[in-house]
Amino acid sequence: MFDRLHPLRIFLILLMFVFIAEWSIMYLLAIIEVKPIVNLTEAFVDASLLTALCVPFFWYFVVKPLQDALKLESIKSHKILEMVAEGIISIDTGGKVLSFNPAAQNIFGYSEEEIVGKNVSMLMSQLHRDHHDEYLARYLLTGNSHVIGTRRELEGRRKNGMSFPMELSVSEVRFGTTHFFTGMLRDISEQ
Repeated sequence: MFDRLHPLRIFLILLMFVFIAEWSIMYLLAIIEVKPIVNLTEAFVDASLLTALCVPFFWYFVVKPLQDALKLESIKSHKILEMVAEGIISIDTGGKVLSFNPAAQNIFGYSEEEIVGKNVSMLMSQLHRDHHDEYLARYLLTGNSHVIGTRRELEGRRKNGMSFPMELSVSEVRFGTTHFFTGMLRDISEQ
């Protein structure tokens, strides 16, 4: 949904909406005044001038402040994800890693650049790695899951190949057409 809110797209939609509204009003006023010939060119010029005057003000006083507030909230959320002690990993419906916070980087030994875009199964022990994609596909098909919404212990696999015990909790996020999964994990080796 948010990708449709690109500033240029919003501006063009506003421009079109205001123009159509203004042109309709000008055209209707010409009809109501019962002029012998309704001058479409005059209505077009009037609507164009009013649109050119109205849209920039609306943009500056309404749309821009809303976008700035959204950007600030996004920055705050990102900073919170950077500061938490738990590893947080988001994946798409194909199992590809979308985000990998600094705690996850410390736990697994991979940098964000090394892992984003790769299949999350590379972070799992052999037992879970071989079946992860089929579990995910089955969940997407049936909606039945033994993982989402539960906390469980399993083995993770670090960049150096060593396995370690971790606690994992997975949640699902659906927002319009956006659908992804977020896992919160922590290394429980010391326990």
